[in-house]
Amino acid sequence: MFQAFDASTSGLFAERMRMNTIANNLANAYTTRNQFGEKVPFRRRLAIFEDGNTKNSDPNLGVTVLDIVDDNADFRIDYKPGDPDAVTFSDIFETDSEGVPDFGKPKEPYQGMSQESLQELASREGYVLYPNINAETELVDAMMAARSYEANLSAIEISKSIISDSLSIIA
Repeated sequence: MFQAFDASTSGLFAERMRMNTIANNLANAYTTRNQFGEKVPFRRRLAIFEDGNTKNSDPNLGVTVLDIVDDNADFRIDYKPGDPDAVTFSDIFETDSEGVPDFGKPKEPYQGMSQESLQELASREGYVLYPNINAETELVDAMMAARSYEANLSAIEISKSIISDSLSIIA
């Protein structure tokens, strides 16, 4: 009977971590620079779950947050010349000793972008890169996490009720 508590508790913890990750994504939806002030937008983060939880009495029950990983989807881009966060060629591509960009060698933060997105950026300067966060997707994920959290709470309440009813029958 207490295994139900273990499984539901691990689900509560996992969904809370997922909700925190979603809240962090929404809070950084327009963060266009990293902690060093470079023009590298925030990347959406995802909570990755794994079946089972070694902290439970039965390690095969429940769920564990395996990792929080960056989503490698392309950044959103918007053409805004003159914006202080607008990207220049030298921000995106490696440059030679004379400062001429090498369009075949994107810098590290941009290496994950698709060739199509890089070509669009290279076609003209003045693009602002925004995080790869879609508010609607995040809100749907938040609703799913909240419903999963509620389901785990209900499972705990039902387990408590069953234990209480069993004790009243015995006594």
